[in-house]
Amino acid sequence: MTKFDYHVVFTLFDGSSVSINIGTIPDEWKSANICPLFKKNDRTIPSDYRPVSLTCITCKLLEHVIYSNLMQHFEDPNILNSRQHAFRRRHSCETQPINVIHDWATSIDNRKQTDIFILDFEKAFDTVPHELLKSKLHKYGVPKNILNWINAFLSTRSQCVIVNGTKSKTSTVLSGVPQGTVLVPILFLVHINDIAENVTSEIRLFADDCVCYRKIKNEDDCAELQKDIDTLGNWATNWGMRFQPIKCNMMTLSRKKKITSFKYTLKNTELQFLTSIKYLE
Repeated sequence: MTKFDYHVVFTLFDGSSVSINIGTIPDEWKSANICPLFKKNDRTIPSDYRPVSLTCITCKLLEHVIYSNLMQHFEDPNILNSRQHAFRRRHSCETQPINVIHDWATSIDNRKQTDIFILDFEKAFDTVPHELLKSKLHKYGVPKNILNWINAFLSTRSQCVIVNGTKSKTSTVLSGVPQGTVLVPILFLVHINDIAENVTSEIRLFADDCVCYRKIKNEDDCAELQKDIDTLGNWATNWGMRFQPIKCNMMTLSRKKKITSFKYTLKNTELQFLTSIKYLE
């Protein structure tokens, strides 16, 4: 058994080294089985299921090596957006609300008005365009051998759905970061890393959960927030992502009796104001 383990480890190590050095991955490693997991409501409606992606274990072992290299590349020189708190060391779904609540509570205590824009991505992880993601990895200086490997990792992927032992036809995956894989978090963070560029209002991120807010003294401040909403909408268009205007909302925080009102829009759709929101539920 000891000799068998040694040979297995040696074979995996040798194969992994070759894969990284020449930037190739067997197609079998890039195939996923999708198992629908019921969430709630109606079992006859596909959207009420969460797709759980089961991917190659051997490939996952190699992904951990690539992941460690990528995280070191992006974290050590602080390339990743400091406002992003998901999937990072010393950051969490607890550190993010601390910043947000502090900003909002301070504004309320000082009897100021804060207008908040709540963004809602449409299938954020599934819509990331591969070519645009690879261009960002190149822009951020990812080493060529790692870049070539990720290119192979994203290319010619396939998946099928399995329900009660019955398998569907295999389909090709044309976009998105491959869910169920180790590299999903870092690849997604890289793709949305520059979302806050040219935004003058405060913006906070936890993966694809995003809020943008600004202290409002008068309509000029509202107009500046509207510019930032337009900037975010244009960013999404340019980088192949989509917001759902009907699910994006606004909220005003203030103890003032008279607040500054403004009609905010996203892609020509007027944003509805809420009286409360659930953040990072």
